[in-house]
Amino acid sequence: MISHKTEGLLNVAALFAISAVLLVAFADQIFGGELPCPLCLLQRGGFLLLAIGPVLTVARGPHPAHYGVTILAGLVGAGFAMRQVLLHIQPGDAGYGAPFLGLHFYTWAFVVFVVAIAACAAML
Repeated sequence: MISHKTEGLLNVAALFAISAVLLVAFADQIFGGELPCPLCLLQRGGFLLLAIGPVLTVARGPHPAHYGVTILAGLVGAGFAMRQVLLHIQPGDAGYGAPFLGLHFYTWAFVVFVVAIAACAAML
């Protein structure tokens, strides 16, 4: 069983991770000169929604509903990311934007959303 203090620290770490993801996306947009497509903007919104559960847990203490909200937000964000992955899955399609560590941002977004869902399920 995880103590409330450890659970709070894990939620703070999750907020830092979500902030880092958004910071990289905005830095690429500003310094890389790549404008986000509408699906990219929806994925960024999904990351903001993903932060609601950890914020509630840090502010009010742990509750299963907070993790439920995060899981639902992760499913919505993963749906947006998967939609974009499927748009560019055809062989020969270069994808949208430059790859980051071998994968496009929307593929990384899907991976992060799935990891967030799994982490919240484990915390429940």
